[in-house]
Amino acid sequence: MGDNSNAPGKLIANFKVRAFERSGDFSTDNFALDFYPFERFVGVAIPNNQWGSKVIDRKGGQVQFACVDQNGRPQPGRRIEVGLYRCDWRWWWDEDRSDNVAQFNSSNHFNAKEKATLTTDSRGLATWKVTPDDWGRYLVRVSDSEGGHAGGDFFWSGSPDDLNDMRSRNAAAMLPFTVEKEKYAAGEEVTLKVPASENGRILLTLETGSRVAKHLWFDAKAGEKLLKFETTADMTPTVYAHVSLFQPHAQTKNDLPIRMYGVMPVNVENPETFLKPQIDMPEVLKPGESFTVNVRETSGKACTYTLAIVDEGLLDLTRFQTPNPREVFFAREALGVKTWDIYDYVLGAYGAQIERILSIGGDGINQKAKNAAQINRFKPTVKHQGPFRLEKGKTAKHTLKIDNYVGSVRVMVVCSAPAPGSKGAYGSAEKTCPVRKPLMILPTLPRVLGPGETLRLPVDVFAMEAKVKNATIRVKESSGLVTIQGSPTNTVQFAQPGEDMTYFDLKVGNRTGVAKFSLEAQGGGESAQQDIEILVRNPNPVQTSVWEGAIQPVQEWGSEFDPSKYTDISSAVIEVSALPPVNLSRHLNTSSNIRTAASNKQPRLLSRNYL
Repeated sequence: MGDNSNAPGKLIANFKVRAFERSGDFSTDNFALDFYPFERFVGVAIPNNQWGSKVIDRKGGQVQFACVDQNGRPQPGRRIEVGLYRCDWRWWWDEDRSDNVAQFNSSNHFNAKEKATLTTDSRGLATWKVTPDDWGRYLVRVSDSEGGHAGGDFFWSGSPDDLNDMRSRNAAAMLPFTVEKEKYAAGEEVTLKVPASENGRILLTLETGSRVAKHLWFDAKAGEKLLKFETTADMTPTVYAHVSLFQPHAQTKNDLPIRMYGVMPVNVENPETFLKPQIDMPEVLKPGESFTVNVRETSGKACTYTLAIVDEGLLDLTRFQTPNPREVFFAREALGVKTWDIYDYVLGAYGAQIERILSIGGDGINQKAKNAAQINRFKPTVKHQGPFRLEKGKTAKHTLKIDNYVGSVRVMVVCSAPAPGSKGAYGSAEKTCPVRKPLMILPTLPRVLGPGETLRLPVDVFAMEAKVKNATIRVKESSGLVTIQGSPTNTVQFAQPGEDMTYFDLKVGNRTGVAKFSLEAQGGGESAQQDIEILVRNPNPVQTSVWEGAIQPVQEWGSEFDPSKYTDISSAVIEVSALPPVNLSRHLNTSSNIRTAASNKQPRLLSRNYL
């Protein structure tokens, strides 16, 4: 990917791929992939005040840094370099060289008012106290000298009379804790690791999207406290562990707030909500031949299902994934319980408001879509059947047939067993099968044809088995718009399984319409057939030809007219007049069209002779 040392962070690489066939035709595919120029990434978090602004007064405030890998996993024990810069900003211009923030883009933090070297803890975090010495705009920059990535953010420092220390209070009130596993089954025990202090109390509330499911009290001891609780089925799909640590008001062993808190999601899965359908069918399908698809549910539940068979190339247009309704019905729920207390108003206490710190509980539905724009010129192979009822322990059989198709299809089964109280079960299954025969052909034509054009029709012939030693290919055109120049039959020899090309010369006539080609190949006891429809259209605008002359008394006048030289002649008019030519036919046609539009009737005029 070249030199990416100056990349700001994660990049998105767009790919455009073209696969060319021997006939000259090609298919285009567009897709995007995430590209990570660095093995590790660093970031900075400046606390916001109650109005959402990033402000740190002259008393100072805590700035937090994080170091993660490409998958977002914390990187403990990493040395990071941090620096504090003073940088002015004026809304009406930003051209002063001394105010350009690019001057601070160095690994050794040149011109930094303060700088330090920090080491990330077990959670990949590090904290640095920043103390601005003057009013203005500041930049906090962090760099990973080993990994190469750097990041930064801005904040304002104002008059002490205008600011308070709520930012540092907010940061101090946060209680970090961890959950052992990413997912838990219903009935499984969950363990939370919470750092605690001596002689305190811990309140654990388990909250869902609409209610508080359970609350538990624990005695706090100095060091790491393990909080354990058992999940239940009504906690699916997500329960939020809200931990509050309370210290005695008069304690002097530490300077932590009287109340600290934190919230973490715990994902819970109920095995009873899973359906496990299974698809049994041939590994390879043959076009034009019937096959059987068997569907059964392996977990022993009755359900309703639908069956779909779709061209794999069509599904690739949007990177379509087989639908799984369980991921929708049991998606992560947002936290819907609001929590507040009065500890911020206790005299001498040191606390903060929860809504000023945390903005969590998203259900993860707004994922970035990476759709690709693609074109498919061929008729898609799509079959959809159902819904069907599948009884417990039974197997359903479907007999299907795919005509005139060579490629790959995906067989998808989506099943559901809904139940009251959101206790239903859902699932899906898929299987990809190639569709091929021992003898296959792939003809290629342009998108459109024009009258009078000549071209060669390339046909790619595939011999997939050793028994196909030769193949005879025939081409027919049924509409009469295109003629075959030369023999309509060609023969291809194969010494071993492979592919070869053969060509047919075509001549397009002078008429427009839809040309219909039928190609057939036979050899080794096998046969293949392919139909193609293509539009023959006139790319030129409509033209009118006029022959005129004067006839003397007792004389004749004539002009040669060959209709075969013209494409789709729509009308011919003969006008005879003793007066000078006034193009009477055009004017009468105009008036006739006006009358037709007025009466909404189409008159039929067989001939006109005027003397």
